[in-house]
Amino acid sequence: MKKLWLCLIVGATCLGIVSSAGSQQGQGKGKASSGDLPAAVCQAIEQYIAKIDSARSISDKTQRTEKYTAAENELATVLKRHDRDSLLTQASAYARYTELVASSDPSDTKFSGLLEQRLNSRAALLEMCASYTTSR
Repeated sequence: MKKLWLCLIVGATCLGIVSSAGSQQGQGKGKASSGDLPAAVCQAIEQYIAKIDSARSISDKTQRTEKYTAAENELATVLKRHDRDSLLTQASAYARYTELVASSDPSDTKFSGLLEQRLNSRAALLEMCASYTTSR
């Protein structure tokens, strides 16, 4: 009985390792992945996030909005140059959620949801460039 359990445990472990390795290999084949983004696009996305994050600390809403727009325009220029215009919508969501968080009262019941959406949109942008950030 002990041998049976030992064989089951070893077999399950081997299957887990094999399936894990197979799923990692399959990610790069046949699909457009984050690795397909040029380094210039990833640099622009990182700079965009940094500019949005720094603009968040400005107390005047008009000035914040101007900074968001300037950052978005710079990103749009790079995205257009690399034929990745479709990413601008996703990037704009990060600025929009950042502004909603900056202009909301933290005691509001919707605040945590806005904060979560902001963090999720930021993570999604950074995830697109995961291979870029790990390789530099």
